[in-house]
Amino acid sequence: MPKAQQLGDFGGCLVRQGPKLAEKVARAPFDTPQERDAVLTLTRAHNSCVKGAVLSGRVGAIRGAVAQALLARQPALLDTLAAGADAPARRPAPATGRALVIAYATCLIDAAPARTAALLRTPVASAEERPTLLAYGETLKQCTPDGIEYRVDLPDLRNHLASIAYLRLAAGQTE
Repeated sequence: MPKAQQLGDFGGCLVRQGPKLAEKVARAPFDTPQERDAVLTLTRAHNSCVKGAVLSGRVGAIRGAVAQALLARQPALLDTLAAGADAPARRPAPATGRALVIAYATCLIDAAPARTAALLRTPVASAEERPTLLAYGETLKQCTPDGIEYRVDLPDLRNHLASIAYLRLAAGQTE
C-alpha cells in the first residue's frame, strides 16, 4: 500500500476516533505551536490508528490527512469549493519549505477552485490523481514563485490543498 494511502487511512481513523480533536487540528493556524500541539494531542490520544504502519511525523502530512478525511465526510464543502469562480493566478512571493507549499497551494485554490475540488475528490494515490493535477494546466506554472524551481510532491501538495480548503470552508461553520 502506498505511503500516501496509509497516511490517508490514518487520517480517516483519527477523524472517526477523535472528531473534536480532528476539527481542532484542521482549524489551527498554520505553522504554529497550536497546530503542532493539536496534531500531537490527536495522534497520542488515538495511536491505535497507526496499526503498524510507519508514518511520517510531519505535522503538515498528518493535518492534511485529517483535512482530507473531514472533507470526505462533508462532501457539501467540496461542492461549495467547486462552485467558486476561477481568478487570475497571483504568483506568490518566493519561499522555502512548508511556506512554499502553503503559498503554492493557496494560489492554486484561489485560481482554480473547481480543479482543486476535483483533485481532492480523487482517491489518494489513484490513477486519476495525477491527470487531475495536470488539468490545472498553466496555473501550475503561474503559481510558482519567481526564481524558484518547485517540483510538485503530489501527496504533500494534496495535503496542503485539503488543509487550506478545509480551513477556509469550515470557517463559516459553527464550532
